[in-house]
Amino acid sequence: MPYPRFNKLPVEKRTQLLESAAREFAKYGFDDASVNRILDEAQMSKGAAYYYFEDKVDLFCTVIQYAMERLKLVDTQLNVATLTAETFWPTVAAVHREPFLRSFEQPWLFAAIRAASHLSLDASKQEPLLKAFKFMPCHSSHEGRN
Repeated sequence: MPYPRFNKLPVEKRTQLLESAAREFAKYGFDDASVNRILDEAQMSKGAAYYYFEDKVDLFCTVIQYAMERLKLVDTQLNVATLTAETFWPTVAAVHREPFLRSFEQPWLFAAIRAASHLSLDASKQEPLLKAFKFMPCHSSHEGRN
């Protein structure tokens, strides 16, 4: 989780940083992503990353959480027990419509989430990533590459 001071940044600056990071992680994966490139794109100083985040792992976890919330992949308000035969499919369609539309507007959000399932063995063994993404199959993104 980012340091509390991250939440004191103006919303526009937080969004700019998180979306720059999401694009970087989407394009290069966790291991090959560069914090310097992220900060350059976000127009922030080199020290800003470590002022707001403990390390690259912390930034990555925050980006994945941001992407999931932005895409609304987790709907905590949906109560499956209340669905009926008549409401099931319209509800399923409504729940998936917004993430689908956002995937066209901001494809790097899904790609950043996908990067979490392609962590290298070294990265996936780091405690914060292991804990945060224990539900995702982590394997080496470098295996099988020539």
